[in-house]
Amino acid sequence: MPENTTSPIQWAPKVKQDKLRRLYESDARGIRDDDLLNEVAFGLYLRCTSILEVTAAVKGRVKCHGCAAIITHAREDHLRCPACGWKAAWKDYQHSYQAKQLFGGAALPFFQAYVAHFNITGAYQDKLLAIDELIHQFHWYHKANQALPEAVRPAAANLIEGKGLVAVLAFLDALSYGEGSTVTPATPQP
Repeated sequence: MPENTTSPIQWAPKVKQDKLRRLYESDARGIRDDDLLNEVAFGLYLRCTSILEVTAAVKGRVKCHGCAAIITHAREDHLRCPACGWKAAWKDYQHSYQAKQLFGGAALPFFQAYVAHFNITGAYQDKLLAIDELIHQFHWYHKANQALPEAVRPAAANLIEGKGLVAVLAFLDALSYGEGSTVTPATPQP
């Protein structure tokens, strides 16, 4: 069997802010853009799938980029698929996802839930609500002496393009509280 070593390691890109903005703005005007909704929903699905694959790989289960078979490994190993011959050095595989915010971490359950319940044929409103819930989820953790969890960062940082966490947070704020929005930020009480 010839070895297939040419399949590159590729990951789904983050969803473009412009697409999300257009989706939310058109929905706020009562315009249902099914094509745009499906493009955003599927883009998030692919991104979540990439996050799940990277997280599994870090834990020793790599999905072959040649045939999709599962390769178990130790981190120092070279990856080699017994089914199709695809191979890569673990360090090269690692390099393919580093600095791309593809590790699920504390937000893993949110990404898993989106993928598990993804339905491209579902109702418009259900898909829009699933997108909204996903991008507004937060990574949480518990401090030793704190009863309530503390927000660390939004899951959107893994999903939406932007130059850093601050830019993604600003985008989420504008999306939620932008001009013409029916939701307004809470006014601080004295």
